[in-house]
Amino acid sequence: MPGVIATTAICGLAAAWFFNVPVTMGLLIGAAIAPTDPAILIPLFERMGLQPKLRQTIVAESALNDPTGAVVALTLLGVVAGGESLDAEPILAFVREIGISLVIGVVAGVLLALVVSKSRWGLWRESAGIAVFAVVALTFFTVQQAGAESGYLGPFVAGLIVGNMDRLKLGMHSEHEREMRTLVQGLSDIMVIFVFVILGADLPWRVLGDYWMPALGVVLVLIFIARPIVIAMCLLPDRRGQWVRPELLFMMWTRETGVVPAALAGLVVSRGIEHADLVMVTVAMAIIVTLALQASTKGWLARRLGLTAGGEAVDGTAQTAAPVGAAT
Repeated sequence: MPGVIATTAICGLAAAWFFNVPVTMGLLIGAAIAPTDPAILIPLFERMGLQPKLRQTIVAESALNDPTGAVVALTLLGVVAGGESLDAEPILAFVREIGISLVIGVVAGVLLALVVSKSRWGLWRESAGIAVFAVVALTFFTVQQAGAESGYLGPFVAGLIVGNMDRLKLGMHSEHEREMRTLVQGLSDIMVIFVFVILGADLPWRVLGDYWMPALGVVLVLIFIARPIVIAMCLLPDRRGQWVRPELLFMMWTRETGVVPAALAGLVVSRGIEHADLVMVTVAMAIIVTLALQASTKGWLARRLGLTAGGEAVDGTAQTAAPVGAAT
């Protein structure tokens, strides 16, 4: 959450300056590109043998940032659409949304874990895939009916609990778990393709021609200013993580933008607010630049820093860097 808020603030102020729009509109643009989406690179991480510590951290960051970023963006969308100033009311609305989503998500997650488990409560253990989507849909609409603008965080929390149901002393039959994961993965892939198709169809080409330079400026701030600050702010205090400089550098360069910002851009455009096209243009530019620039160089950088399987650097020597902040 701190990383999403910091990215929103830094990129939002940059967007307000580059596009010459009100600060609230700039913050909405910043919030739309704040969620990280490196999870789309999981196959690449596996092929290049990236160290498990980095792979798990990157995927966990993406999972946590996506719903938080959606809540921040939709809260700011309400501010912009309502013509409100950024005072205590939107902040209270954000806190209220987080609280509602967490409570409903926890309840739904525990319920779902019970009904798909192999315990005596596992009424849907043989139809786990259907149970997942039924509970996720119910959670999404329940969160919204409870007064929250975004229904994303609740289902995410529920899924997080089900994914760690062993902590609740619950388990699934391996066959049922495999069927559930296959169904969820397949439908997830379809939804990702669908969102990107919609983004491409709705892309305002005229505005893209007029504003590609300011949008590129915002994206460069995202990559070279906001991301390093967020990584330093979140990982340097983590002494237990024993982060070393090559790992921090790789984390700073892992900042792909993907499906969640694209979906958020579509929601902003659907509200018909002024300058909505600027959000779409900036998100499109962020997707193009981060995937083309960062994803294409990630394997080379990991090998150069000695972060692939075996921990060997480019010269063949073992990676022995000391943790950042350790005495030398």
